[in-house]
Amino acid sequence: MVRGYLDGSFYNSNPAIKIKYADSAIVSAKLSQDNQLIGEAYATKGSLYYFYYKKYKLALNEYVNAFDYTKKTSDLFLNNMVMYHMGVVKSYLGYYQEALENFRNCIAYFEPLSNDNNLHPNLIFNNKKGYYNSLHQAIVCYRNLGDFKTADSLINVGLSKTADAKEFPLEHSYFLKCKGVIDFHNKSYQESIKLLNKALPEIKRNKDFAWESVSYFYLGKSYLALNKQKEANNYFTKVDSIFQKNNFILPELRENY
Repeated sequence: MVRGYLDGSFYNSNPAIKIKYADSAIVSAKLSQDNQLIGEAYATKGSLYYFYYKKYKLALNEYVNAFDYTKKTSDLFLNNMVMYHMGVVKSYLGYYQEALENFRNCIAYFEPLSNDNNLHPNLIFNNKKGYYNSLHQAIVCYRNLGDFKTADSLINVGLSKTADAKEFPLEHSYFLKCKGVIDFHNKSYQESIKLLNKALPEIKRNKDFAWESVSYFYLGKSYLALNKQKEANNYFTKVDSIFQKNNFILPELRENY
C-alpha cells in the first residue's frame, strides 16, 4: 500500500493530489510500524512541499518527522536524502555554511555510489541524481559565501558529467544557470545572458519557479549592466510576476524591487 501511494504521488501531475497520495502513504506506513517506510513517506511529503509549493516551513516539519524515523534505521540513502533536504531549507534561511556541511556529506555519500557498476541501474540513477543535486546546492552555498572560485570549479564538474546524460536534463540546466550567474559576477554579461537563456526552457518545463525567478533576475542584472534598461525591466517584472502568483521569493532576489 505504501509503495502504491508513493508511486501515485510520483506519477500524478497534480501537486494537490500528490500531497493526498503522500498523506495516504504516511497513514499506511504507520500501520506497518516500519521506521524506514514511515521516514520515506514523510520525506516524500516534505519534498512535495519544497519542490512544488516552496513552502519551506511545512517542508521542514515533514523533514524533521522523517529524520525522527530514519535515524532509527540503517538506510543510509534515506538518511542522506533527508540530510539533503534539510540542507536546502538551511540554505534558503541563509545559513549557507551549515547547509554546505549537509551537502558535503551528501556528496561524499552519493558520488562513489553513482559510479558503482555493481549496483542495480535504478540505484545508480538515484545516487547520480542525489550527487548532482547535492553538487548544485553546494555551488549555491559557495556562491552566496563569496567563494566564486570553488563554485566555478564545481560547476565545471557538474556540466561535464551531465553534458551527455540524457536522463538528467534538469540537473544540467541547473549547472548552466549557475554558470550564467557566475559569469554575471565576472562581468561577462553577454555570456551570462546566453547561458541563462539556455538553462531556462528545461527549468520552466519542470515548473521550478524558484530557479526560474533567479534566472530572470540575473538576466535583468546583465541587461542593466549593458545599459539596456527596457530589457532589464522586463525581466525584473517577470520576477515580480512569479512572486505575485506563488507568494514566494528567494532572499537574494529582494534587490529586484
